[in-house]
Amino acid sequence: MNGSKRHISLVGYGNVGYHLFRAFEEAGIRVTHVLKRTSSPNGYDGVVCTSPDELPDDQLTIVCVPDDRVAPTIESLPSFLPVAHTSGSITLSQIPERNAPVGVFYPLQSFTRGSELDMRSVPFLIESDLPDFQNELFELARMISNRVGIMSSDERRKIHLAAVWVNNFTNHVNHVAKSYLDDQSLDFSLLYPLLDETIRKIKTQGPEVSQTGPAIRRDEGVISEHLNMLKEHNRELYTLLSRHIQYYHSNE
Repeated sequence: MNGSKRHISLVGYGNVGYHLFRAFEEAGIRVTHVLKRTSSPNGYDGVVCTSPDELPDDQLTIVCVPDDRVAPTIESLPSFLPVAHTSGSITLSQIPERNAPVGVFYPLQSFTRGSELDMRSVPFLIESDLPDFQNELFELARMISNRVGIMSSDERRKIHLAAVWVNNFTNHVNHVAKSYLDDQSLDFSLLYPLLDETIRKIKTQGPEVSQTGPAIRRDEGVISEHLNMLKEHNRELYTLLSRHIQYYHSNE
């Protein structure tokens, strides 16, 4: 990526925009303009735009907004701006036709403002119908990440679905467990070593061979005891997950 390409604009400054902004700045990529609703980033000396028309037309604009706002946000931008969005689920075909290149610059990670992470370990999935623009996005991602790949919209949507299972659903199950222990005045942090070991085994052995617990053992006595300890909604979830585990391992 040559020097003239080391300037970009950001649209949106939520969790994704915040972390990309920091990663770009650390890599020497100047974020010259930020289009956002609220006050400017701390210490930022660039231009904070209130209108899409203020964005420069000679540099890449990366759209960092929630999935349901990607298409309308891009449609609101001047049609001559080269644009890439950061969504895992929005395909190129869902983006309104434009007079400039459109692509995907998807970081496969859960971002929280103020929570530090190593952006170089975050996979970036890149896509565009235009090879030159796709290569430009690829090289930009390589400046902030060690793991960059080209992936079609269909493949990316499947990865995004799997990410919901791995991140969002897993987090919710942990929330259920913590809420239960909080109600019992018990310390959720006692489970941290177990969580660490669970992740270690998933990484080293694979989840298909790491499953343990009463469901896979078909220990109906323990399962029945646990169900009696739970309230209605959590009882339903426990039953559903137990049945799902047994279904997956029914032929073993």
